[in-house]
Amino acid sequence: MSHDILDWPVDDLPVGRRAAVKRVLLTQIHGERRRRRRARVATSAALAGTAATAVVGSLLWSPQPATAAWTAVPDPVAMTMTDPAVQRCLTDLPPVVAGGEPGRQRFTSVVAERRGASRAVLLDGADSQGVCVTTPTARDGGRTVSPRVRPGRALTLAGNGGSTDAGGFRYVYGRVSSRVATVTVSTEGGLHVSSSVARGGYLAWWPGSDPPRRLIAQDDAGTTIASITLGTE
Repeated sequence: MSHDILDWPVDDLPVGRRAAVKRVLLTQIHGERRRRRRARVATSAALAGTAATAVVGSLLWSPQPATAAWTAVPDPVAMTMTDPAVQRCLTDLPPVVAGGEPGRQRFTSVVAERRGASRAVLLDGADSQGVCVTTPTARDGGRTVSPRVRPGRALTLAGNGGSTDAGGFRYVYGRVSSRVATVTVSTEGGLHVSSSVARGGYLAWWPGSDPPRRLIAQDDAGTTIASITLGTE
């Protein structure tokens, strides 16, 4: 039969001593709860760090949901290279991309968007692209090698990364030709996300761990001119 440790018989102790014993017990209980919470957070962060496929590194992880105000269709926003969000992104991006490619270089902001209370930016460089997503509770992103779109092609996938935990988010980004007006991402779970497209780049992200399945690029007339099905590209 279990007992509440605070109800253990201590009647033979003075009143002051009984109060001191209870204070010590409560302090130990609260300390154990804090240690358990920290252990859970550390486990979630470790899982997030192993989630990237094409991405180089996780920047910052929070176990809380990415955002409750996310929208599948983004709003474009103005974001210059002096914007604090862009400067944080530049600081967080790894100086070397996968495979030992060139280090930090001059970037330009090509895509900036807002989805609810969250913002994201896609940075473009000569040999790579970098992405940062900032929500009210988390910041994440990475940098990958990203060659220019070859003649005759319209769509490339450079980055496919993010979280394996439902409390985080996934993202994709890459390059498009001048013919592309929209890029739509379909996930394994059936979610359809509209990408932000500007200056030869595109970016999309969504809360949760649902991986992308297919990317479809269309022109101004709504005609599909390119697509990528993950696993077959």
